[in-house]
Amino acid sequence: MKDNITHSAPEWAADGYNERRTNSRAEALQVCTSAKNMYDKATKIIHEFEAGQDALTNFLPTAEQVNALPKGIKNYIYHLETNADPAGMVAENVLTMDENRALVLSIAEAHRERDALNSQNAMLRNQVRKYQELRQLTREVITGRLEIDESESNEIERR
Repeated sequence: MKDNITHSAPEWAADGYNERRTNSRAEALQVCTSAKNMYDKATKIIHEFEAGQDALTNFLPTAEQVNALPKGIKNYIYHLETNADPAGMVAENVLTMDENRALVLSIAEAHRERDALNSQNAMLRNQVRKYQELRQLTREVITGRLEIDESESNEIERR
């Protein structure tokens, strides 16, 4: 038994083509398969186009590539550059901004290094102060100016 599938054509369809009758499920499946294949091809083309757009957006020609262009195109590029930035200020400003960013990053790194060194320096000063105190106490004990009992001796050793 054949299933008749009926659907309306879109409004923009030609006159006299208001309905389409398919005679079997196989025909309907074939139409769906062909529509899916067309959709897949269109999706592939769109993805390739978008990938190409990304490549073009990030493309920076080398001097060799520019020099390989025909003379007319090279002149056109030269005039574009000359007319767009006659004094070279835009290019100079871009380079200056890049240099400023690099300097700010290096200054921040230098501040971090300075802070680390300051904390190490403070620890070393504290250790030197304790060493000097112990040295002074040792001198006083050796010269006999200071007599200590055993509990004070343990305190000195602990320092």
